[in-house]
Amino acid sequence: MEVKGDSGIGCGSRGEDDKTGSARGFMAPSLSLRSATIFSLKPRVLLGFTRPMFCWFAGDGVCEQRRPAALLRNGMNVQMSAGKEPGQSVEGELERLKVCSPTPGSWDALPAELHNPILVKLVFEELFRLSLVSKYFLSVPQQDSFRRLRAEVCPAEGHFSPLVFFVEKGQWNILGFDSLSGKWRRLPPLRSPIPIPEPELFKDFLVAGHVGLFCMNVGKASESEKLLVTNPLAGEVYPLPDLIHPRHPVALSLHVTKTKKTICDSTFRVIAVGSAAVGSEHRSRKTEVYCSSKGNWEVLEDVPGTYFSVNDYQTGVYCENQNVLLLTGFMVNGSKGILALDVAKGKWRQNWICPYLHVPPDGNPDATIHFAIAQLVKCDDVIYLFTEQEAIGKVTHCIDRLDLEKEGGFTWTRKLVRQRQGNRALLVYPEFTCVPIKENKLCIYNTIERTGVVYEMVEGLIDPSNYESLPKPPPMHDVVRFQSLNPVGYAFEPSFGVSFPELKKSPKPKILGDSNQASPSGSSKVASHDIHLS
Repeated sequence: MEVKGDSGIGCGSRGEDDKTGSARGFMAPSLSLRSATIFSLKPRVLLGFTRPMFCWFAGDGVCEQRRPAALLRNGMNVQMSAGKEPGQSVEGELERLKVCSPTPGSWDALPAELHNPILVKLVFEELFRLSLVSKYFLSVPQQDSFRRLRAEVCPAEGHFSPLVFFVEKGQWNILGFDSLSGKWRRLPPLRSPIPIPEPELFKDFLVAGHVGLFCMNVGKASESEKLLVTNPLAGEVYPLPDLIHPRHPVALSLHVTKTKKTICDSTFRVIAVGSAAVGSEHRSRKTEVYCSSKGNWEVLEDVPGTYFSVNDYQTGVYCENQNVLLLTGFMVNGSKGILALDVAKGKWRQNWICPYLHVPPDGNPDATIHFAIAQLVKCDDVIYLFTEQEAIGKVTHCIDRLDLEKEGGFTWTRKLVRQRQGNRALLVYPEFTCVPIKENKLCIYNTIERTGVVYEMVEGLIDPSNYESLPKPPPMHDVVRFQSLNPVGYAFEPSFGVSFPELKKSPKPKILGDSNQASPSGSSKVASHDIHLS
């Protein structure tokens, strides 16, 4: 979604003709600064500097350029004479702008109700650059008044998919392709208490995401599980209580329920299923659910079938229409297929048989099909199954659509068959995943080469040669890339607005960085909040 401001520039977008890399400003209310008035005040953060700069516009002329520390702490007064006369040059108009000496505390002198309407117009990268100025600006993303106003102006800051995880300068970073802007963008780095994955491991954490939140198990294999929920934009981390049946779950599902009134009053639900650890057979079928409105875990019905029925790390997909969570695994008849948990009842569909779609290769009904990859993905509320299949010496990528019907019925529809050169998928981590792209598109993404082909999910069978190439991410030097335990087959929509007042009572959320309320003139510990955003 792109929300237009008064200046006609959408939230999170930049003008193509802005060669300096600066973000377009937005029209803000007229502000009275003691002896004068600035009309159509528009903040602009100039990028490409070691410190961001602000450029304040009064009418058609530039009033002043200063670094934020000087401009926002000291401020300035601007006196304007009569309106511009016909034929007067720009230089003449600028000459009429009398920039007086800075008056200390003029930003503080602005009415408090005007602070957020100005700051809310900045894209989130600029907001986090601004957080380097002082403790006050560092705390802005955590202020409820700012987050509520931001959610009204810009409910989602982008549509990030696929995601790339990497460690740079001792910080866990997340890079994603934003299909709304058509660019790769970086989220603010994650910090303590979220640990950094060990670089010698190819994969480490199980990570689920939905509507501005990540839920991840950051506990080491030799230790107990450690489940956290975090909003990377707000900089908050919520440690969840220990599971009733301690284990490292195989499947982790996160779902945020948005209220009709505002996203700021949302609640979330986490479902943890199974265990893959050796010697944990009795826990491999356990299912537990955590609701933020209740604040505790509840044990649901065991997964049907034998031990380790769910043995692939995954996040599954949630079907809102039928209120069921779908996972891949072994069905009660021992074959691979789809498992369904009725979330409302807390029960699994015990005798539901929904096998993967088998299409005999080359018309050979006796050929054995090996599913090296089987990943559920949802795009525009439509559920698909992406598979990598090996049969009679050929490796094929397939995308099949799954339509659930009432009373347990279902329909499979083959959408795409694409030949893949080479051997089957990697044994450690799937080399290929399938991720949703806005506008009813799916991308088959190579996690090693970081390249992708994008297909529009049109009616009928899709021509495999009719695709778009995903733009490559920017070069990443001196970084350590890593994969999550699960294929990340979801799109992440960062949002300042997702807030959980229930959790702010008990337990108290941990805030990343120093969030002490301070005046804009208070200095911040820049060294401890080094932020690198592209």
